[in-house]
Amino acid sequence: MAVRAAPERAEAAFDAISETGRDAMVQLRRMLGVLREDGPGRAPAPRSPQPGLAELPALLARVRGGGPEVSCTTAGTPRTLPQDTGAGVYRIVQEALTNVVKHARADCVNV
Repeated sequence: MAVRAAPERAEAAFDAISETGRDAMVQLRRMLGVLREDGPGRAPAPRSPQPGLAELPALLARVRGGGPEVSCTTAGTPRTLPQDTGAGVYRIVQEALTNVVKHARADCVNV
C-alpha cells in the first residue's frame, strides 16, 4: 500500500486528487448555476466558460505536483476546437489523470 511504503508520495497524490475534485465541484456548481433561473434574493450565476485546452497545462502541473511525471504530446497541426469539444477533451484528460493517480500508482503518464 502506497500510504505505508511511500507516505510522502501518497500525501502528494491525495493533494492532487483533492485539488482535481475541488475543481470539478466548482465547474459543476457553475453549470448548475447556469441552469438555475436567477430569482429574487439570488445572485446571478457566474457565466464563465468551461475549462478547455488552454487550461490543460495547469491541470498537468497540478498532477505533476501529486507524484507522477506527466508529459504531453501533440500530434499533427493544432487547430481551434469548438468550446464544447475543448471542454470535453479537458474533462476526459482530467478523469484519466485522476484514475492514474488513484489506481495505477504509475511513475509517469503521457497525454
